[in-house]
Amino acid sequence: MIFKFLLRASLVLVFLAVSNVEHDVCAEIITFTTKDAFKNESGSGFIAEDWTSYPPNTLLDGQQVNGITYSSTSSEQLVVGSPHGANWILGYPRDNNRYASFSREKIMFSFDQRIDNFGISLSQGNQNQGTSGAGYSKWLIDIDFGLHQYIAEAYFGQSDFTGEAYLGITGLGGANFIQVWQLETTSNISWDIREIDFVKTYTTSQPVYIDDLPPHYFSSLSVLNTVPMDTKAVTIYAQAVILPEFKFEKDKTVILKGGYNNSFTKVIGSSTFSGKLIVSKGSLIVDHLVIK
Repeated sequence: MIFKFLLRASLVLVFLAVSNVEHDVCAEIITFTTKDAFKNESGSGFIAEDWTSYPPNTLLDGQQVNGITYSSTSSEQLVVGSPHGANWILGYPRDNNRYASFSREKIMFSFDQRIDNFGISLSQGNQNQGTSGAGYSKWLIDIDFGLHQYIAEAYFGQSDFTGEAYLGITGLGGANFIQVWQLETTSNISWDIREIDFVKTYTTSQPVYIDDLPPHYFSSLSVLNTVPMDTKAVTIYAQAVILPEFKFEKDKTVILKGGYNNSFTKVIGSSTFSGKLIVSKGSLIVDHLVIK
């Protein structure tokens, strides 16, 4: 490998150790307990999957529908149901257009395109041996096999027919697999999923991401020399692509992290400069970068 650098007196150039750790660029995980708040935070990318457009008894078990593959740990077939002629839910088919709710099994959703945000609406039947009472239920929402885990809770009074819970999670940074199961309840073991909501991970062909500089996505690093930035230190993320020769002329400290995928959610390799990397001012710290 041949390195071509033109170094001036004011230059500080540091190569960080290469690692295989996946990186989440700028996501901060936030949870919400109402759909409205989660939807507002999710913005225009919000997608609601409430199954109301599906005919009753639509088979979902093992099927991919709208980019989601459904499964459960039960031996029964997961279908779309409409109990009491009201809201659509997931469940198991029974005679006379009736449906069985969930109990101790895990319900699983696999997304063909990774997601940044996930929300779920859960419902607990409030009856125990024919008698209703005040109480609570808790469910575990597991993201990518234990990478993140969150608890949704429903509380209900004695006269409530059901206890309702909503949990929305933003900032997942490219999740793929969701599992849901009930942890505990003071009522019976029958519970339902009424809706799932999500936002797909944003992907872009623009190879450079700068968090401190809207609109954030750029075709090259040259924008650093033309747009003023208030912050002294700037972190830049680059996809694992070939970047053109670049001359850095700002009196700033810049951290350049390369090798990202096209959604900037994890490192998949290295970014490559084809030509010279010239630093005439400031400091440049680089990670996952190859210069040819």
